Parts: sequence; structure tokens; C-alpha cells
Amino acid sequence: MISSSAGLNETFRNITSDPTGFFKLGSFYAFVYDFDSRCVAHGARSDFVGMTLNEVFQTVNIPLDANDLHRKFAAAARAGGGWVQCESNSSFVCLT
Repeated sequence: MISSSAGLNETFRNITSDPTGFFKLGSFYAFVYDFDSRCVAHGARSDFVGMTLNEVFQTVNIPLDANDLHRKFAAAARAGGGWVQCESNSSFVCLT
């Protein structure tokens, strides 16, 4: 359990740059966005940190509605967690 903002920031750094790969499983990886839709940790692309979900989708040309997906992520977080369904294409599958 994370009990401080310092611990939370360390966890975000570990997700983004952990050399052991603890937050990765094959092509699956952890990522974290805040409630403003800004990436705070990304297990596959550290350059995404600081970008909004919309900016990330534009960068890698994912043709999904990033704003709608972020609303779904935020609703799941407010509800205490859960699955978020979204469309998928060959480069993106949502399994959060």
C-alpha cells in the first residue's frame, strides 16, 4: 500500500523506468493517467509521461476517442476500480 505522495511518485517512476520489468508482462504494461487526463507513468513509452491521453493517441495515430476513454477511466476510478471497455484496432487493446 502506498501511504505518501513520495511513495506514489516512486511507484510512478518505477512503472515508467523499472529495469526489472516488474510492471510489464510481454506486450502488456502498466500506465497511469491522472484525473486531468495527463499521463503520470507509462511502462512502455516514457516519452508519454506528461502528455494527455488525446496527445498520446495523436502521437501514435490511434483512431479512438481519447476523451471518451478518459471519461470511462475516471468513472471506473471513482467507482473504486473496474474494467473499461473500448474499441480496439491492431495497435491498441483496452484491458484496464
